[in-house]
Amino acid sequence: MKKFTIFSLILLIFTLFGCINLTNDVQKINQLQEKYGMTTAFVPNEKILLDYTNELIELNLPSTLADAELYSAQSFYQVLSLTRQLNSIDMLKENCKSIAVINAYQTTIVCENISQKALEKLNALNSNELQQLRSGQKETVQDYLNTCTTTKIEMRNICSTLN
Repeated sequence: MKKFTIFSLILLIFTLFGCINLTNDVQKINQLQEKYGMTTAFVPNEKILLDYTNELIELNLPSTLADAELYSAQSFYQVLSLTRQLNSIDMLKENCKSIAVINAYQTTIVCENISQKALEKLNALNSNELQQLRSGQKETVQDYLNTCTTTKIEMRNICSTLN
């Protein structure tokens, strides 16, 4: 009986501190979102997005909510980077072994991996935590993943030497 009581007490303390940390994390994330103008959506500016993710990392927040926000932001950053790279090359005219094509293809792989990780982090959140994020954030990250995957497949169809 003593073991059960001690275990229950430890569980209660852990739960209370976990809830306090989540509330504190949400406040810190919200402050950063307001600072960088990202309360409703990520800003399509690579420099601002990079500054935002760097500050989010510096906060060193322990919650899964902070991880989900960070990976979501990094996913969007990779999509922006990929878009910029693809706008600078013409895949039909470019040599498949050019540095620009290889770099863009590698970005699709990184983009896909980070987007998958972001979805894993988002799927790990409970309904209360999901409500703290932007509306439709999970679906948006899924769209990022689809964009990265589709682009990677299309690039491979054009340049079969890419792998």
